[in-house]
Amino acid sequence: MWPSSHHQRSQGITSYGRKRKKTGCQRYGYKRDIFPRAQQFLQSDEWKQLSKIEYMLYDAANRSIDHTIETVIGRDKFNKALLEFEDMQRKVTKYCSDKVVLQCTANGTKTKLEERSKCYTDYLVGCGYDCLDEIYPLE
Repeated sequence: MWPSSHHQRSQGITSYGRKRKKTGCQRYGYKRDIFPRAQQFLQSDEWKQLSKIEYMLYDAANRSIDHTIETVIGRDKFNKALLEFEDMQRKVTKYCSDKVVLQCTANGTKTKLEERSKCYTDYLVGCGYDCLDEIYPLE
């Protein structure tokens, strides 16, 4: 099983996107059932041994982040900034979710190029930045 934070973040996310320019919209990010044999393998000692280094790296990164927060940033300052970030994220989601038009609709229909929101790159990175600018104008 994946570390709990990764697992929690991935549950319930369903969206459509285009992996190649010539393909239509493809569904990705949705929870799929795991076949029993695969589930057994993921709980086996063999899997634990194969993924041991990844878990060690994950744990080391978390310890390093926690240490930095505690000794460099300060827990109170970090928690305050995290709350501010989460508040801003909720505000953006509420304000922009109906305004930003991506390459594929929620039901998997490809949108027309002229209907889509502006993106920073041709690879559809940072789409909808103009909506963010409405909420948080550059100074």
